[in-house]
Amino acid sequence: MKLSSSEREGIVLQSKTGIVEDPWGYDQSYEHIVASVDESLKSLNTDYLDVLLLHRPDALVEPEEVARAFDELEAAGKVRAFGVSNHTPRQIDLLKTAVKQPLLVNQVQFSITHSSLIAQGMTSNMTTSDDAFTRDGGGLVDYARVNKITLQAWSPIQIGHEPGIFLGSLDYPELNAEIEGAVAKRNSR
Repeated sequence: MKLSSSEREGIVLQSKTGIVEDPWGYDQSYEHIVASVDESLKSLNTDYLDVLLLHRPDALVEPEEVARAFDELEAAGKVRAFGVSNHTPRQIDLLKTAVKQPLLVNQVQFSITHSSLIAQGMTSNMTTSDDAFTRDGGGLVDYARVNKITLQAWSPIQIGHEPGIFLGSLDYPELNAEIEGAVAKRNSR
């Protein structure tokens, strides 16, 4: 990117760190976090990221290493805000034992065909739904609201865990009819 300072201030750049491709796995070590931010800054031709997310939980995360990386990146002006992706309330609490920056974002899979995050809070204590059981000490939506964490949806038009999207899919005729009706109503204003 080649942006003037004022153009750069007008956009929000967010990146993620934590997944390693070869060999595939997770790495939320101090070294990996700092190196991946430097790589992102170079690739994007910018001096800072507005938001950095830890991409997927690392079962072996050392919160103190994450905190050291976040402190250094913030002090150097390389990252302005921090968050996570696909973390449970308890995983966020674990990070908060060492990380002093507020975790402002949790990017989670959410769509109209993958909405168990919402169903979980509405079916609490009902034996007829698997969504009724909170397996991590509290619903993620409620936890985010209490802790002022913005939930960002990833793959909002993907069909749950399946490949493909629901827009225009013959498997979702009623949903697509509703969406088309809403679009037509909006366009007629």
